[in-house]
Amino acid sequence: MKPESIVYRIGALEVSVIYNVTERAASIIVNKMREMFSIKKHQLVTIYNLSDYSGCPVSELTKTILDYRRGNLGSW
Repeated sequence: MKPESIVYRIGALEVSVIYNVTERAASIIVNKMREMFSIKKHQLVTIYNLSDYSGCPVSELTKTILDYRRGNLGSW
């Protein structure tokens, strides 16, 4: 199973880990992504949207998010 198939949906928590901001600031970023990609409220923001928005490769985002979820991220 490829790592990309594990993490699809991106929320404010994941964005806060990637950008090292509060969840409130991350939710603003998620809303900006929704506007940029014309994603409706009932649709999910994906890791591919985050990759396009941030310019960071999907593999790096996936690794960081999975490390955070597993508790292996360490402190900033």
